[in-house]
Amino acid sequence: MDEYEVSTKAAATRDARSATPTESDRRGEYQERPQSLGDDRRTDHDVGSARCRPVLEVDIRHLNLLLILLLSCQDQPQQPPCTPEDIVRGPWAVGYHSTRAEVRWETTSLGCGGIRIRRKSGGDWLAQVGSTQTPLSRRLSLTEGVPGRPDQAGTSILHRVELQNLMPGTCYQYQVSQTEGVTIGRFCTAPRLESRETIRFGVLGNTHPHRGVDLALYDRLAAWSPSIILHTGNIQHYEGLAETWSDWFARTKPLLQSAAILPVIGNRDLEVVEETVVEDGSPPLEFQEYFQTIWGENGHTGIGNNYAYRIGGLLVLALDSEGNDRNMWDDATQQWLIELLSTAEADPTYRFAVVIFHRALYTRSLHGGQDALRSEFVNLVAPFRVRLILNGQSHCYERFIESERTWVVSGGGGASLHDCDERFDQLELAQQAAESVHHWIGFTLTASGLTGEVFDTDDRLIDRFEIGG
Repeated sequence: MDEYEVSTKAAATRDARSATPTESDRRGEYQERPQSLGDDRRTDHDVGSARCRPVLEVDIRHLNLLLILLLSCQDQPQQPPCTPEDIVRGPWAVGYHSTRAEVRWETTSLGCGGIRIRRKSGGDWLAQVGSTQTPLSRRLSLTEGVPGRPDQAGTSILHRVELQNLMPGTCYQYQVSQTEGVTIGRFCTAPRLESRETIRFGVLGNTHPHRGVDLALYDRLAAWSPSIILHTGNIQHYEGLAETWSDWFARTKPLLQSAAILPVIGNRDLEVVEETVVEDGSPPLEFQEYFQTIWGENGHTGIGNNYAYRIGGLLVLALDSEGNDRNMWDDATQQWLIELLSTAEADPTYRFAVVIFHRALYTRSLHGGQDALRSEFVNLVAPFRVRLILNGQSHCYERFIESERTWVVSGGGGASLHDCDERFDQLELAQQAAESVHHWIGFTLTASGLTGEVFDTDDRLIDRFEIGG
């Protein structure tokens, strides 16, 4: 039996066409059942099948127990057959934790749902876990002018599978048993804080893949097998009514199934579609119904839309820079930031901090001129080991060095490109690299430091740099 176990949430089946559900029905009437990672090594189980399905074993020592179980199953009322439903979005992994993970996907209606997992290195399937199913009611609708994949108002079902007690620093493969076929994905757990093992993580931003960007960009990042992918914001954009979340999910499928994506909020993630203006002070509908549903509740410590997590010895601070044009973070957020950095400085496993937010404070593109905000941020983090700042916003690649800090702009994930070396000449000396190109960044953390490599859609290496510590 494995040392680590997975907490199983087995979903009870019910008729999706039943009368108005009660609150317990909406939660799926789920029952907790612990299941060891070593308990189930059969590869032919349907995750969504009824719990009393007869099972054949060759071990004579188990025959009496099996007879008792079969008799007890016969005494139970027969459950209606479970009807699989096609996946309409996903699957995708959420969060980056050392011993737990979550996988989500959406279907059009209630039905069978669950996954099985195994270590990515191969071997037997370790566990089967049923999904919780929650109805989602969306009001936002974009159908006119959208080629093929509109976002439609209506109800869908969000499936969530929470896995507990996984091995730290391990990559897992999962299969979603949702349709007659199977959908395969991958996620990784974070290593122990004191670990010095090699870790890979990817970075990209401003992913507007309808613009004709070579989709090999996403295939190549996925094939690089990062443990996680950091997104610098502006995931999808309804500009010209030509993009939708449904289309984004279809085009970025390789990324979603390769690793958990941890995004920060960009200005386009808060866009207001004219006919769906929210007037009660709450966030725009797109943010509520898509961004928060897809990426929210990731289990990480945070305040507001800011959160933090560890990648080995690195502390990653994922910040919302879009709340206020004059002051990106209020006093409470700044205090939270200072407390986290101060606590990290006293931790012997801590190496340095990576701060990621959307707004580009160092850029020679049309979004430049952020001198006051840049000075404010530099003063805020001056006492601490903040070695790398990752931004998006500008649709290009740039790298600057200032006071032993590396500033990287990565906004070339698919949006139309910007020139990024023709303005704000006072930043020319600090700018180490600049290229107007679609790209992704691969970071490799080793015992000696952090190495960044930047690749374009043709897999050409356009920059390489190192950060010690």
